[in-house]
This record gives sequence, structure tokens and C-alpha cells, in this order.
Amino acid sequence: MRKHFQRRAGYNLMELLTYMAVFAMVMGVVFPAFHKVFKQFRAMERNTDDIVRVMNAGERWRNDVRASVSAPVATDTTLKLVQKTGTVTYEFADNAVWRTAPDGARWAVLSNVKSAVVHEEKRSNVTAWRWEVELLTKQDVVRVTPLFSFMAVAGGGTP
Repeated sequence: MRKHFQRRAGYNLMELLTYMAVFAMVMGVVFPAFHKVFKQFRAMERNTDDIVRVMNAGERWRNDVRASVSAPVATDTTLKLVQKTGTVTYEFADNAVWRTAPDGARWAVLSNVKSAVVHEEKRSNVTAWRWEVELLTKQDVVRVTPLFSFMAVAGGGTP
């Protein structure tokens, strides 16, 4: 007479070890991919923050140039803008762009700056000003140089 064994509910030790081995292999493949994606996400987040910071600084600079009542005076590291309320000065020093307001208050408008240069561009009826800003980067290999350019005309565009 044959004995019939009842199948017990549950898993035996070999099944559990097999599932654990498969899980470990899947995690071994997934974790490096997740780490790479997370690292790229953090880099993209930093780049987005940099873009927002530069755009805000560029808009402030553009408004200051437009509010000038005379032609801006540019040197290698500074730009002086005479406005109705006083003189606004932009200065590139210590890897930052510093803005000095007419009341004498000075603060860093933009930090982590590799270079900041202001160029005068004479056009047929007007002189435009171009501000080129290049940011420092934390990446070893840079695919796209973080270089920004802003244009403005002093005195609201009057020749």
C-alpha cells in the first residue's frame, strides 16, 4: 500500500534560498543603474538651480543697465552704471559677481562664477552691452559649458 503524503502549505528551505539568490542578482543589476540615474538627477537639479540663479542675476543686471542715465563705464572687472538714484557697480572678484547699490550695500548677486565679462557693442543707432557669464562646474567631464549671455541697452534703448 502506498502512502500518500499531503503537500504542506508553505516553502521549503531550497525554494527560499533560490528566491533569495534571484533577488540578490536582480538587486545587483538594479542598484548600479539606480545609482547612476540618481547621480544624473542630482546633476540636472544642480544645473537647473544654476540656470535659475543666473537668469535672476541677468534680469537684475539688465534692469540696472536700462535704468542708466548715461553710458556705462566698463573695465576688466567692473561695470559702473549711473542712475537717477546713484551709481550701481558690478564687480567680478573671488569667483562671484558683486553688486554695490547706490546706498552702499554690497552683496554677491551670483556665486561660483568662473568668468564674467562685459562687452560694449556699437550698433548703427545704439550702443548695446553684452554680459557673458561662465559658471564653475563640479563635473569632471563637461558636456555643455555653463556659459550665459545677456544683452541690454542703457537708458531704455534711446540712442
